[in-house]
Amino acid sequence: MAGQRIDIMELRQLIQLKRKGLSNRKVAKALGMSRNTVNAYVQIFTERGLDFAELEKLSEAKLAELFPSPD
Repeated sequence: MAGQRIDIMELRQLIQLKRKGLSNRKVAKALGMSRNTVNAYVQIFTERGLDFAELEKLSEAKLAELFPSPD
């Protein structure tokens, strides 16, 4: 994936900010990360047909399952 891998808490914040309608650029600035990292995660969500309301309801364990750690 382009950009850095983020932890579950940052991922949850990204989802919340996107659900509020913030642009990828504003989300990146708010979280102190690369815009390309935000773009990559948003693209993954879109490709998998996941919307931010659904993602926000997932537990941390379920969110982690979406992005398994590389071996």
